[in-house]
Amino acid sequence: MANFEVKSQSLYRRDELFIRCGFDNDGSENSINQNHMILKNFSSIVDERTNDMTAYPTPSVSSYKKTKLPDGSSYWSLYINHGWLELYIDPQYNPHQLCEISYDYSNPGSGQLDIWINGIYTEFRKGPSSWRHSKAHPAVDDIRLRCRQRNFGLSDPPGRAELDNLLVYKYKELDLEMFNYQPPHTSTSPLEVNTLRGFSTFQTTKYIGTEIGMTLRFFSAEAHTDFIKNAEKPHVFCDEKYIMYRGVLDLKDCRKVGVDLYEQAVVLKSPNKLGEGWK
Repeated sequence: MANFEVKSQSLYRRDELFIRCGFDNDGSENSINQNHMILKNFSSIVDERTNDMTAYPTPSVSSYKKTKLPDGSSYWSLYINHGWLELYIDPQYNPHQLCEISYDYSNPGSGQLDIWINGIYTEFRKGPSSWRHSKAHPAVDDIRLRCRQRNFGLSDPPGRAELDNLLVYKYKELDLEMFNYQPPHTSTSPLEVNTLRGFSTFQTTKYIGTEIGMTLRFFSAEAHTDFIKNAEKPHVFCDEKYIMYRGVLDLKDCRKVGVDLYEQAVVLKSPNKLGEGWK
């Protein structure tokens, strides 16, 4: 199958949950399509600088593990003692489209966990640290999560990392026509603060995100109804520079311009930095 590419000036909506990995062997974590993901262990990347995906196989240093807590409860997780691992989708189940990945991760001992998604360095976690939920990250065409755990000396508990609640959502491209497009711009501007006998300064007390305005045309009442019914879901817009922005839609005016023909004005409000986009 040809590689999937996100289309310029296209709008995508997050679909239902595709994969949920509780990393359990007994079905107790309500995992969904966990068998779609394959776990691989290896010692090092052949050439990390060029993001070469080739790796040296080694005996397993990570596994699905059940941990019992002092209060008698227990949970499953992907347990990483040290070294490298890769969790990737079985090619026969790969949807070859835009997806979203998030996960829980922790580093209870003295060490550092580094994480890549599809070859892009996304996060690191230094220990000792408690559980944290990651940001949502994009995965285009492939789903491949790579981790490296490095331990720094001895610690109690021993150095290790854990992953849990790996979630994968697929995104669906919306069938519509777009016009009145307003290119991405910042959602707020710095305020000028005047200084007596000195230069003015500029500051902002808000996070500077991105807004994108557009009008969407739907060619059936059913398509428009489906759109407004699911407007609260996360959406992704790819601009003319092929930069993706993930955010929520603010519905504006709607016009009925013909038989089953609707025009809906919207503004995508994204926390992503202008020019950088969703990563």
